[in-house]
Amino acid sequence: MRIHYSFDDNVDEIVRPVVTIGSFDGVHSGHLVMLRKVDEVARKVGGSRVVVTFSPHPREVLPGGGNIELLTTPPEKIALLEEAGVDHLIVARFSPNFAARTAEEFVRDFLVGRLHLHTLVVGYNHRFGSDGRQTPSDHFERLGKLYGFDVVRCSALTSHGAKISSTVIRGLLAEGHLDDAADMLGHRYFVTSTVERGCLAHLMTNKMMPPVGRYLVDVAGERDVLEIDEECGIRLESGRTIREEVRITFLEALPDEAEI
Repeated sequence: MRIHYSFDDNVDEIVRPVVTIGSFDGVHSGHLVMLRKVDEVARKVGGSRVVVTFSPHPREVLPGGGNIELLTTPPEKIALLEEAGVDHLIVARFSPNFAARTAEEFVRDFLVGRLHLHTLVVGYNHRFGSDGRQTPSDHFERLGKLYGFDVVRCSALTSHGAKISSTVIRGLLAEGHLDDAADMLGHRYFVTSTVERGCLAHLMTNKMMPPVGRYLVDVAGERDVLEIDEECGIRLESGRTIREEVRITFLEALPDEAEI
């Protein structure tokens, strides 16, 4: 997967871009439906599978958003998108000036003017831009006719009667519902870090964590117990050291005195 860190980073070399846009925090089951549709369309037209995402997360920039706990750090998101078969990832810098653009300005100036997109894949109620909430439901279809690109819409995806979204998944994790979160994610929740004598040494401060407690985890194919404690921090009970970054996957919550 090729990563472009702006719309000026050789994006005009991408062949017949089939594009979807979003924060993609968690790269959850709903995102994967969109990515499968991108793959399907790209195969039909001989195009490239392209994701446009943003850094930092828009909620960290928009008024009233504040800090947000992320389901995936930037490197984790990149890894999951690559695993999903994306050809090109465009990481657009999200700033107040960038956020002030209307949907049409973003489409005209970036998606059409620089990327020359072939097809835009969007969710059933997807909106973006400073005027996103005021635009009609068929706004992208209208822009497609105006600027000469196709639009494909995906249906909403639900789990246990709830629409799958990063916000809902954060709520499930905050309450310790690991299995329900995994159903929506399409994979078990994980964190990535090096480990120094059991301590997670490079865990990003805004990475979402389950509640205080003890958890059975998978660490590079081996079982361990991860303890999350308000006073002592986050550590593996084995006390092992792992110099390279490794995925630590949450399998289940344990009673206080449970053993593997």
